Amino acid sequence: MLTRWAAATPLAVLPFEAGHGWSFALAYSCMSLASDEFAAAGLQATVVGVLNSAMQAGGERRRR
Repeated sequence: MLTRWAAATPLAVLPFEAGHGWSFALAYSCMSLASDEFAAAGLQATVVGVLNSAMQAGGERRRR
């Protein structure tokens, strides 16, 4: 079951936003390096696109 949380002030959210910025950049860089290492020549951009789609929608579940 999902629970919702509301910050008492907008300033309480700033540390999480700063962490999201560098962690997303790190994840995208790792995807690029992995695609360069494991994908066939010429398919690196395709692998990055597939991994990016999986990363963006990975935690979502469809409601019935």
